Amino acid sequence: MLLALRYYVRELSRHRRVALPGLLLPALGNICLLYLAPLIVAELAGRLAGGADTRAATVLPYVLGFAALMLLAEALWRAGVHCLNRTDGRGIENLYVVGMKLFAKDAAFFHDNFAGSLTKRVLNFAARFEDFVDTLAFSVVAHDRADMRQVIAGSWMRPTSRLLGGGFICTGRSTSSGR
Repeated sequence: MLLALRYYVRELSRHRRVALPGLLLPALGNICLLYLAPLIVAELAGRLAGGADTRAATVLPYVLGFAALMLLAEALWRAGVHCLNRTDGRGIENLYVVGMKLFAKDAAFFHDNFAGSLTKRVLNFAARFEDFVDTLAFSVVAHDRADMRQVIAGSWMRPTSRLLGGGFICTGRSTSSGR
């Protein structure tokens, strides 16, 4: 398993020009979609509740800002998924070659004994790279970006409040990952 992880990380670093955007852009899209857009709505709701004008000239900047953030989030997601697909495709291709080279080292022994099951394992080794990258992108990096946003947003708080907030973040992660 550690050997497979070593090869997977090697593939990610080999294709880092598309792997890093693939890992980070969906997380940034989530931040725009789930955190920044609601802040604009909250600001508008607060102004309207405070008795501000309800004319189109007053409301239009908020509506346009909300729409722009939603479009930006969608664009970030699409670009990120495109980069993930490129990373997956290139990585799987290279891992098939690496797996077959490892398989060919002792080809005579494998062919004489159990070539079919080992070929299947080599193919699974390469195909699991996509699962690895997708889990990394959508479960690990996306959640860490949101947690970091919470820590950064809370940086104005007193140190004890930040410590408690960080504890809640860690506790939430440990309970939600157990599902």
